[in-house]
Amino acid sequence: MTHWSGRTTSASFGRIDSSTEKEVHDGPDFVRIQRSTEFTELRSGLRGFVFPVTILFFGWYIGFVVLAAYFGEFMSHRLIGFVNVGLVLGVLQFASTVLITLWYRRFAKRRIDPKTAALRESVRRETARQPAAQRSHARHSALREVNQ
Repeated sequence: MTHWSGRTTSASFGRIDSSTEKEVHDGPDFVRIQRSTEFTELRSGLRGFVFPVTILFFGWYIGFVVLAAYFGEFMSHRLIGFVNVGLVLGVLQFASTVLITLWYRRFAKRRIDPKTAALRESVRRETARQPAAQRSHARHSALREVNQ
């Protein structure tokens, strides 16, 4: 197909292969890994931390915005000199972001990273033990199951 400028286009949609079989390369069986109990536990552990903390932070952020928008007198109340409630709460927004980041980092180091390393190592050992033909057949079966 030629572009109006005379260049050939890089995409050739008229020649798309309509086969449903995807080419499978040697490597880990990601479909099997995703269905494993170890991966499910890893994902639920991560979600158990991330979702509540995200909801808590968004509530805190929206609360700050609502206070700033509708409760100007409260936010402008002076605490010490030129420091008012709005300034303190604004600085606390930044502080809470840093604290949540450090909290997540500690959580990931203690709970997520060891499970990820164990899962990666078990997949590496299993992939090394399994002959390439058997891995390819297992992946083809899993892909057919997913496509149906």
